[in-house]
Amino acid sequence: SLNYTTIKQIHTNLKNLILTMKGERVYNPEFGSDLYRLLFEPTVDEELFQDRVFQTITEAVQRFMPFVTINEVNIDFKPDDNLAFISINYSVNGFVTPEDLDLEVII
Repeated sequence: SLNYTTIKQIHTNLKNLILTMKGERVYNPEFGSDLYRLLFEPTVDEELFQDRVFQTITEAVQRFMPFVTINEVNIDFKPDDNLAFISINYSVNGFVTPEDLDLEVII
């Protein structure tokens, strides 16, 4: 569907950035995030894992969407359903209200 507002377009662009794996775009191999790589790494410390996911998302956003600030990232795993629910709270420079992006990732 088409996006007719700036905030909706930023929301869509942010989702695309986070869900694109680095190396997926042939002529822009640095575009994207390492989210999928992190989701498939073995992890023992959940707090450290949450910090690493926050860091990888923030790094991608700072590089490709510097007008967006990531405020918070929460992950809820549903291993029986092979899913990870990722909730991202972010702010856009020039807009007052923070926004939420909820992603459902098959793992």
